[in-house]
Amino acid sequence: MAASLTFSELCQTCGKSQVYVRNLLTSLGLPAPAKDSRYSSAYARFIQTIIALRTFSVPLGEIADLFAKEQIVLRLLKIDGLGVSPTWYLDQCDNNKGRKERRLLLTGYDVGFPIDSKVI
Repeated sequence: MAASLTFSELCQTCGKSQVYVRNLLTSLGLPAPAKDSRYSSAYARFIQTIIALRTFSVPLGEIADLFAKEQIVLRLLKIDGLGVSPTWYLDQCDNNKGRKERRLLLTGYDVGFPIDSKVI
């Protein structure tokens, strides 16, 4: 996957129409794509995760709630202070490294310890 995708390429990568992806973004309160917007591979993985959850009939309201909670966790970890990007919640998340059991579901941020009920 390319390091920087146009909105059209993002939609192709996700296998969904531009209208579907744009509606998903606005429903979750994410920035609307501008004509010259470029999206990282982490952003594409984020959108693909949301699409997968929707495919399994997870309500958009529950996804939005989880996303809000993940942003709270990332703010508590001071991740929001590491950049000024509107997608700060993905900028420090590299899904290619580390173990999946240590990652937040939507953003893919590695919290450094296994996330299960026993630890939390």
